[in-house]
Amino acid sequence: MKIPAIVLILIVGLSTNSALAQKADSVIVIYGNQKTTIPLPAFGSQTSVSYGDTSKVVEIGVWLRKPGETSPFSQLYSNDVNSVKSKTNSKWFSQLEAGYIKGFTSSHGEWTSISTSAVYGNPPLTYADTNSRTNRNGYQIRISVLEGEFYLTDNSSIISGFKFGFSQSYLQAHRYGTVSDSSGKNILSFNNNYKFRINSFQFLYQFGYSFHFNTGKIPARINVGNSMGILKTSTTTKNNDYSGSLLYASMLQPFLGMELGKIGILFSADLALPNNRYYILNDNLGGNISIAITYRFF
Repeated sequence: MKIPAIVLILIVGLSTNSALAQKADSVIVIYGNQKTTIPLPAFGSQTSVSYGDTSKVVEIGVWLRKPGETSPFSQLYSNDVNSVKSKTNSKWFSQLEAGYIKGFTSSHGEWTSISTSAVYGNPPLTYADTNSRTNRNGYQIRISVLEGEFYLTDNSSIISGFKFGFSQSYLQAHRYGTVSDSSGKNILSFNNNYKFRINSFQFLYQFGYSFHFNTGKIPARINVGNSMGILKTSTTTKNNDYSGSLLYASMLQPFLGMELGKIGILFSADLALPNNRYYILNDNLGGNISIAITYRFF
């Protein structure tokens, strides 16, 4: 029995349309802001796509089967996969930073003061006192105690958390002068050099914004925000000629950082005013700026 030509044409057309429709079907996967289209495999076959870096590999597979056949994957209904990434995330002791700080005093350089005083019954004496001072230089280490993130979108988040920190810096000071009587004759002279060591223990709360992106296949992010907290600072000299300590609040410590993988660079500053600090040779400690390398454990 011959098949009518019209029936044969319909069979071939339907087969062609079915094949084209199957070839057109695909699955779209978005991971790490990268969009990948996976074409559906043949029945009973599997195809996959992988994303990886030096620490992990994420592989996403697609299996095409007929109803009733056993699936190689655990079953997850569409209502359970509305969000790939949790809105909130928190980590303990996740990042370490270490770097250089440059601190300031309310004034530096060299200046001279001249004064005259007299003790009752004695002729007046003239005091000439010259001081010079350098700015501070040292290092700073901080560790993230608790870091939290709230994701606004897939590539942006609000960051907050607590940090412990320690810094140590040094400055040089030189003080010299004379004491002369009313005739101008020097009756005393002094010439002293000092090396100050300034230690600071810090407990800080930070709050900011983070933008996430990829550089090739390496995850990256930019962080910007402000830190505030309590600092305990102490200053001593080698011979303890001058020493002092102070507990104070620092409310303005802006930061800007960039991370590539686990490594990053961080710029920050302490803009606390020097008022009401203890004195170092009649001068106050000021703020500082710093640059640090960061390492993210996880």
